[in-house]
Amino acid sequence: MTDYGIKVSQAGFPVLTTDDKNLSLASSINLLKVAFTGSIDVSSGSEVSVTHSLGYTPQFLVYISNTSGDAFLCSTLFLPGGAGTVGLVNVDTTKLYIQTNMVNPDTARYYIFYDQL
Repeated sequence: MTDYGIKVSQAGFPVLTTDDKNLSLASSINLLKVAFTGSIDVSSGSEVSVTHSLGYTPQFLVYISNTSGDAFLCSTLFLPGGAGTVGLVNVDTTKLYIQTNMVNPDTARYYIFYDQL
């Protein structure tokens, strides 16, 4: 059976024979599609929100950087105490909510995807 579709490889990799990890695009592989991306200023102990209005709960990624330039991936739950407490992120059908208790937070970089959770 013939395999139909589209493939785009990274520079330097032959598209017909390279492994999937070297592809920039392949119609046979599900890729997360970015609906919204941006950054927002954050401060310790406060919550900020980003409106997406997708009408469903989407997948997301949030990184919070501090004033030293270090970036940390945030999750949907706080780790108990200490250096592990970076940020709490939650999402609903209209907004992404970002809260941090990190010392000297600066910016939250967010990616909201079209794919549902």
